[in-house]
Order: sequence, then C-alpha cells, then structure tokens
Amino acid sequence: MKNNLIKILSAFLAVVLVISIATINSGAYLNDITEKEKDYTKQPEFRSEDLRVKYDEDGLLIVNYYPVSGSRAEEYTFPAEINGIPVAEVNCPWGVEKLTIPDGVKRVKNLDSSDLKEISFGNDVEYIESFNAEKCTGLTEIIFPESLKELELNGYSIIQFPSSLKKIKFSGEYQTLKLRYSEDAVIEFSEGTEVIFGGRPSYDMWFLLNKSGYKLAERGGEFVCVKDEDKQEKTCGDFKYYLDENGCAVISGYTGSEENLLNIPAELDGYTVVKIGDGAFDNRAELPSRPLDEVSAKEDGFSFKEVSLPSTVTEIGDCAFAYCESLEKINLSESVETIGYSAFESCKSLTDVTFPKSLKVICDAAFYSCSFDAVSLPYGTEYVGSYSFTNPLPSDESEKLKKIELADTIKFIGNEAFAWSGVTEVTMPQSLEYLGSAFSNCRRLKTVTLNDGLKEIGAAFLDTSIEKLRIPSSVVKIGSEMCWGCNLLREVSFAEIGKLKYIGDRAFRSTRIKNIEIPDTVEYIGKEAFYYCYSLSSVILPSGLKNLGASCFYNTRKLDMIVLPEGLASIGEKCFQYTSIEEITLPKNLKYISGHTFVGCKNLADVTLNSKSCEAGYGVWLLQDVLENGKNVKLSVRSVTVGEDVEYLGQYLLSDIIAEKITIEQNVKSIHAKCFEDAEINEIYFNSNDCRFVDCEEWEGGIERDPNKFQGTNSPFSYMTVYYFTLGDKIDRIPSWFFCNAKSIIEVKIEGEVKSIGDGAFYHLKKLAEITIPSSVVSIGKYSFLECFRLHTVNMSENVSLISDYAFWHCADLTEFNWNSETKTIGKNAFQWCSNLKNFDFENSVFTQGSFSGVAAEKLRFGLDEKTENVDIPDESFMACENLDTVAIGDSVQSINSRAFADCKNLETAAIADSVTEIADDAFEGCEKLTIYCNEDSYAKNYAEEKGIKVSTLIVDTIPNQTYTSKKIEPELKVSTTSQVLGKRDYKADYYNNINVGSANVIVKGTGDFSMLMTKADFRIIARNISDAEVKNIPSQVLGESPCTPTVTVKYNGKTLEEGKDYTLTYKDNSKAGTASVTVQGKGNFKGKMTVQFEIKEGDTKLEVFFKKVIKFFVAIFNRIIKIFS
Repeated sequence: MKNNLIKILSAFLAVVLVISIATINSGAYLNDITEKEKDYTKQPEFRSEDLRVKYDEDGLLIVNYYPVSGSRAEEYTFPAEINGIPVAEVNCPWGVEKLTIPDGVKRVKNLDSSDLKEISFGNDVEYIESFNAEKCTGLTEIIFPESLKELELNGYSIIQFPSSLKKIKFSGEYQTLKLRYSEDAVIEFSEGTEVIFGGRPSYDMWFLLNKSGYKLAERGGEFVCVKDEDKQEKTCGDFKYYLDENGCAVISGYTGSEENLLNIPAELDGYTVVKIGDGAFDNRAELPSRPLDEVSAKEDGFSFKEVSLPSTVTEIGDCAFAYCESLEKINLSESVETIGYSAFESCKSLTDVTFPKSLKVICDAAFYSCSFDAVSLPYGTEYVGSYSFTNPLPSDESEKLKKIELADTIKFIGNEAFAWSGVTEVTMPQSLEYLGSAFSNCRRLKTVTLNDGLKEIGAAFLDTSIEKLRIPSSVVKIGSEMCWGCNLLREVSFAEIGKLKYIGDRAFRSTRIKNIEIPDTVEYIGKEAFYYCYSLSSVILPSGLKNLGASCFYNTRKLDMIVLPEGLASIGEKCFQYTSIEEITLPKNLKYISGHTFVGCKNLADVTLNSKSCEAGYGVWLLQDVLENGKNVKLSVRSVTVGEDVEYLGQYLLSDIIAEKITIEQNVKSIHAKCFEDAEINEIYFNSNDCRFVDCEEWEGGIERDPNKFQGTNSPFSYMTVYYFTLGDKIDRIPSWFFCNAKSIIEVKIEGEVKSIGDGAFYHLKKLAEITIPSSVVSIGKYSFLECFRLHTVNMSENVSLISDYAFWHCADLTEFNWNSETKTIGKNAFQWCSNLKNFDFENSVFTQGSFSGVAAEKLRFGLDEKTENVDIPDESFMACENLDTVAIGDSVQSINSRAFADCKNLETAAIADSVTEIADDAFEGCEKLTIYCNEDSYAKNYAEEKGIKVSTLIVDTIPNQTYTSKKIEPELKVSTTSQVLGKRDYKADYYNNINVGSANVIVKGTGDFSMLMTKADFRIIARNISDAEVKNIPSQVLGESPCTPTVTVKYNGKTLEEGKDYTLTYKDNSKAGTASVTVQGKGNFKGKMTVQFEIKEGDTKLEVFFKKVIKFFVAIFNRIIKIFS
C-alpha cells in the first residue's frame, strides 16, 4: 500500500512539474495572441499565375494551386519562391497526376488525392499535415524525405494504406519523426506493400507499428516493416524460445519465478541463444495508448533483481525487460551490439549498467525511466536513441544521473536521450553528426563542448544552465529550441568559417545573451529565435540572411539598433515587438513584412523604406497588440521616408502607423489600396509621377438625388487619416480617383506643372476647404471634386476651359470660384447642389443639363451681350435655386428647356426677350411667385398666358405736344409694367425726329433685369410763334433810286433764322423818306407774324455824289504815297 501511494504521489508530482515547466517555457508564447487580437489580424493574399498565395506568420509563402482556367495540369511543380520570397507551405491539389515539391518547401498539406500517381518531395520538407493514405489510390510508391520531422496520418480506428501503394520509404539514416494520429488508431498495410526505413525508425513510428502488429527487420543497413506472425515457440525448462532464420534461439518468454539472479543460458535444446526476443520479459500489465505513457507493472510478474547474459547474445529486443521494476543489475556480455526500443523501460531499480565494447546501438527509450547515477558509453557505440536514458521523475530522482561519458564513435544522439539528468558538463564526441534535444531540461548542465563534425543540433540544451556556447564550423543547422530557457547563457560564438545556414525556432529564446554576431552563411533565423532576450543589446545579422521568423526579437528591450541586410526577403510577424530600436531601414530586396512587427517600439522615430517592392501583414506599426476600448493603439513615429529605389508600396505596409510626415519619392510606380489602412499621418509629400493604385476596391457610385451611376475606385488615402497633402514638382498629372474618399484631407498643395486632373481625383474629400489649381492645368475630369462638402474656395486655372460633368457636385460650402478663362464651358450637373455658390460668371458660361441646379444665385442674366454663347437654357440647368429671384433672358437665347428653372420657389421675375421661341412646358414648374416680363405679341407672352403665369409688358403713358425749341426735344416719360412703375434706371429712351415740327418718335428699352423689353411711343412737335424770336434793330435807310429793303436778322435761342425757311419778309412804305415797316411772317417751325419799323432819309444830288467820289479817290492816293516814304 505504501509503495503504491509513493508511486501515485511521484507520478502526480511529475505531471505537475512537467506542466509547470511547460508553462514557464511556453506560456508567454501561447498567450501572445489574444482572442481580441485574432479578430483584427489580417494577412494579404494574392494570385500568381495559377496560384493562390498568402503569407504565414514567418513571412514565407503558403501556396495553393488553383488554375484560372479551372483545368489542372497532369504534371505540376510548385515554385520554390515567388518574387524572391521562399515558398514554405503547399497544399496538394486534386486533378494532378504527377506532383513535385521543390527544395525549400517545409510544409505539405492535404495529401489525399486519388488522382495523384507520383509525388516527389524536396529535401527540406519537415511537416506533412493530413496524409490520408486511403484516398491516395493512384500512388504506387511514396518516398518521404530525410528532412521530415512530423507526419499527420488521417484515419479513425484504422490508418489504411491502399493496395496500389507497393512501396513506402522513410529516407534518412537518423530519424526523429513525430507522428500525429487518432489515439486509438492502428496502421494497416496491404499485402505486398513494402515499408522501408533508411535508418532506425523514430520512437513514435516504432510504437505505432508495434501496436499495429508489425515488427522491424534489418536488411542491408535499412529496416523493413514485417507482420508479426506467430512463432513456433518451443519450451526448454522455464524458457520459451523460437528459432530465427539462421537456426539460432531467440528467447521469447519465461515461466520461472527467480527472485534474485536470472541466468540466461547460452543454449536451449542445443540451439545457441543469440537474442533476447521482443517482450520476452515484458512486465507491463497493459499496453500504453500513447508513446511513453506510464502504465503499471504486473502484480504477479517477474521479480528477479539481476540478469546475466551469455556471451552468445548479440541483441536485446524491444521491450525485452520493460517494467521489470525489481531489476537492479544487468550483466551485458561482450557480444551485445544492439539494445532495442524500450528494452529496459521503467526498470526503476536499475541504477547501473556496464556497457560492453561490442555495443553499437541503443534504441529509443531503451533505459527510459531508469535511475542511473552514471552512463559511460564505450568506444564503438554509434547510435544513442531518443529518450534512451531519460528519467522523467521529480527532480531529485531524475537528476541522479550526474556523469555521462560519450565515446568518440557516436554519430547520433536522439531527442531527450539524457533529458532531466543532473549532469554538469559534457563534451560531445568528434564523431557526432546529429544531436537532438538530448540534454534538454538538464538544469545543472553548465559546460558544453561541441566538436567539429557535428552537422545538426536540435533542442539539445533547452532549459539548461549553460553559460556560453561555441558553434563549430561543421554545423549546418541549429534546430528549434536549442538553448530555449538557458537563463545563464551570456555568450554564443560561431566558428569564423562555417557552414551554418539555419537557426531554428526559439533557438536562443529567454537567454541572457548580450551581443551576438551571426555568421554571414545563415539564410534563415526561425520564429522566436531571440524571444525575451532581455540582455541582448547588439545583433549583427548575416549578409546572406533571407528570412527572419515570427517574434524573432520579441521583447529584447535593450536592443536599440538593428541593421537589416540587403538580401533580406521577408520578416515574420511580431519580429521586433517591444524592442527599443530608434530607427529602421527596410532593405532593398525586402518583399514582405508581417503584421505587428514593430508593436510596442516606443522609441522608434524614423522609418526608411528602401525595399523595391514590399507588402506587409496588418498592424505592423501598432503600439500594442491588443485593443483598448475596441480600438487599436498605434505606434507614433517622426518620419517615414520612401527611398528612391522603391517601386511598389504593398498591402498593409504602412497600416496603423502614426507619423508626422511621410515622404514618397519619385520612383514609386504602384501603391496597394490597403497600404496605409488605418494610418494617421499629419502630412504626406508625394512626388512620384504616373503612380498607379492596385487592388483598389471598385464600386458603383450613385448619388441619392441623381439617377446616373458612375464607376470608381477607392484611393489608398481613403483608408487612412491624413490632413495635409503636397504633390511635388515631379507630378505632371493627378490620376483618376487619386484622392477618392480621402475624407480627412484638409489641404492639398500642388507644386509641379500639373497638366490634368483625372476623373474623381478629389472625390468626397469631405474636409478639403480650399484648392488652388495652377495655371498649368488645362483639364479636369468628371466627378473631380464631387461631394467636397466643406470646399469653400476654388482658384481655378485660367487655362481650363471646361468644368466636366459632376466636377463640383454637392460642394455645399462653395462660395468663391475664381476663374478667368476666356472660354467657359460647364458640364452636366457640374455645380449641382452647390447651395452657397453666388459669385459666378453664369452669364458668360456655356452650360449643360443640371449645371447649376441648386446653386445660391440670386439674379441671372443671359444673352445680353456679344460674349454669350448659349442659344438655349438646358434641362434642369438652374433647377431648385431657392435664392433665385430674377432672371433676364436676352436676344441670343432661343429656347428654355425642360425644368430649366423648376422649383425655384422664390423666383419672381423672368424677363424674356422676343428671340425666345420655345419654352418647355415644365421650364418654370413650381415657380409659384413668377411673373414673366416680355413684349407685346411675343412668344413669351403667349406662353405665360397659356400656362397661367402672370405676365407683364412695358407701357409708356401718352406724351403731350411739344413746342419747337430749335433743339432736340426729350420729354419726360412715365414707363411702367402691368404691375409697377419703372424708375429711370430700369429703362432707357431713344428719341427720333425730335427737333423740327412734326411727328417725333421714342423707343423705350428696359435696362438691367428688363433690358430685353422694348416699346415705341410718338409725340408731336408744334410750331413756335415767330414773335418769340428776336429781330435785330434796323438802322435808318437813305432813300435812293429804288425802294429800301434793309437786311433783317432774326434770331431764336441764339440761332440766326434763315429767311425763306423759317420766315418771309414783306416791306411797306419803303419808297419814300419817312417811317417804313417790314412784316416777318413765320414759316416751317414758326408761325404767326410780327412788324418792325425803320426810318428812310432823303438822299444827295447827283453832283454831290460825284464830288464825294472824287475826293475819296484822291485821299486814297495820298495815303498810299505817305506810306511809301514813311
């Protein structure tokens, strides 16, 4: 009872200890990704020819073969890499008959196609997941590669291999293959199927074969699987035996009851005993369901304490003495070469074995759960199997093994061969080629010497106390977890000239390495390789490095600088999380950087992208990898510079980053739509011309109040927050949809000689307030500023002559539009619903359907000068302009089309010229306040009367007769419409025939809003009384030989009248001396008459007249002479 209680307690403590250690070593890793984080983790996917491709957590490729045509090729070879990134995983396709997996591929999934007839694996395949052999009815042989580490076999109770499969081979001299399968399942091969192993099968494989009734037979250095058939057992005394193919005895059982020394005879019935057969002294009460599961010993089983073997025995079979718990000593003869699987498993009292020099092979778990104090393996030993000396008991028991001597002939030491032991130092033999996790959890182990010749190291020193380690030049591969949990390990060095290419997952996790220089030959560093290395402050990465695995430098908080080599192709997820790096340059050949890479890098200030073409997993730049209040917490940096070598900014590359400024130089040719998803950038300087956006989400736009649909694509800038955007001097055009839906942009500056703005370029920039389009721009496309709701000021290039359809649709805050183009054409609905747009040169623009519907214009005038080119007012062009109260339509306009002014609820005045000969029935629909002003007998007047619209024409009151004034007469007019009297500023009058007596005319034309209206009026000018004129005084006349008719000068208003035209003269009493008179009779512009008197004197005689003439003559001559001599 006491012994049973001790066993139970020991087992319980062992389980607790294992679980605790597993939690300490891997708990942080298992809990790194929270459920919340999984919800928003994204990985980009893409197509490459006939492949569907996505990234794994290490930044390597997962490939599925899905031909676009739907028809698969009969033969197919997966690529080893795509765009410089290695392919790590492939899914086996249906429909392919011959499939080749290239070198470099690590994982193969879903090997279950009945179409497959031949498959060839590359030399790097480590994992095969979901091998359903039963479905692979087309295969005749399958050869698994030497590199294979883990194989998942599908099947519930039976893992059935088809009869067509004639050959199954597991390559490799050293095999550590782990199997995954249903716990209760057994494996079954068809008769005639040859199952071959290049070396001794792993313990997992041996266990499955053994419980399925198969045995292993050695054949020419290889091992074949054979059915365990019933032997023809013989009995000799207490021993049972059978004869092997050489006629030698193999002990198969024992019926005796020896309690002390059991002597194995050299002969039985004259047959030489050469082997202790499989399970010959197996003391297990039951078989375990899983490898190395602990079971109980038989209560009435074997109780011997010592066994002595004869010199004839060369092999101890599998489970030969398993669970012989009373066995304390085994005397191995000098002829023993092989000790089989679990041969002495759980012989808990066995504390010491002297191994003979003949020994070559110790199979897996041979001494598992024994209690050795020391192990000395003799020269000649070549193979030490996995778990061979493992003691998983609580530490006091397991650490009893304190001394291990390894012969210089050993080539292979398997996984956990000496795990949990108390050894403090160990020197690996020079002959050793493969070292598995042999010394894992040897917590007292401080000193290890590795010698040249070693090619591969597994998790050999996991959770040990080693303080330094030198990797010899011969090592090609450091496997997973080599030094994980070595909390005292401070120094790792490498041979100067070596062959190392691979550092496996978690190789140096949780060590105290301070600095490390990794050889340039290394191409791959696995996930979590330096995870939680708190002391690590300096790392020199190899120049040949191609891949950094996931979480490689996670939480190495002292690491403040890292230089990524130029050849690096991919970076795994969370690679630099919670480091202290201050700046990072992504190298030229980097193709992929996984999600959450720089989470928690609070000191990171400057990022330089030099990678020619790079994509990323989502959340590279998160500050932390969990959600707060349902939102991501993002990393904030000072600057991001995109270098001159960069051609492609890939998916998620700058997602979730906060930066003051991003500079994108001129050679970027394409940007993935999700490149900046959820980033927050204050300013972007963009100077890459002809850059295109790829994988943008296409959508069919449709505006609520517009029946027309349009096709567009979301800009990469639409998935982020960016406030200020500068287009550099290299940009000569803004492509279509460039800023589409970038709703956070406040300001865009254009520095270069941009010539065109494409369709939808600024679509839905909800916060853009002002834009200046430089004079270099000659065209802007459709929808270019559609729904920029807060855009209030536009300074348009004077060289743009066309505002395209929907260009400024629904720019509700637009109030100022400065445009000095000589020719202005407005496209369909270009300014529709710009409800604050007032100041616009509407009159001198050629507009189209809906161009200005819904604008804030208050007065409109068309066709009133020579510049106007509109011959019609298009459909809906000013529909629903609620501020509009007056419209004037002049002589160049011929028609007003459907709903041109419909629903202008405040429109009161529409003055329409006679040139308009067509008005649509619904042109003024909904204009309840409208009065049409027009001329009499015009089309507009008839239209208004027909539609029941109030109508008004110009009216001039009767003009009274005007009296001649000798000047133009422009009498005062009283002009009115039907409803109002017009002021002088509302019209002008042109007078004709308005000087002389007769009928005069006046033409009245409206001005301003009434300029297209006109009417005519007449008035009379009547003659003025001649008496109003002035006659100049007539001097006295001298009576002569004829009657006196002196000149009479008549003036009116300072003007001398003309005799015969304006008046006539009649003289009276003008033939004699005395008072005479002349009568002035009005004529033409004058009427009536007046009489003027003058005096006539008597004249000289003829002689007096003669003498006066003579005197006058001589006076003249005298004056001339005086003048000559003076």
